[in-house]
Amino acid sequence: MKESRKANMIFSKSGNHSITTKITIPVPWAKELGFTTDNRTGTLEINENKIILKKD
Repeated sequence: MKESRKANMIFSKSGNHSITTKITIPVPWAKELGFTTDNRTGTLEINENKIILKKD
């Protein structure tokens, strides 16, 4: 599958004023990678200007 979509990074401030980020991926992509509600663990890797998400 080759597909691309635009996404926005979500920035949130926690109670102790630290900032966290989130970005969502489409459910079909998550399923394609093997993610389920019971099996959610993956690995993020950064390489130059790309972030790579791999299913463990």
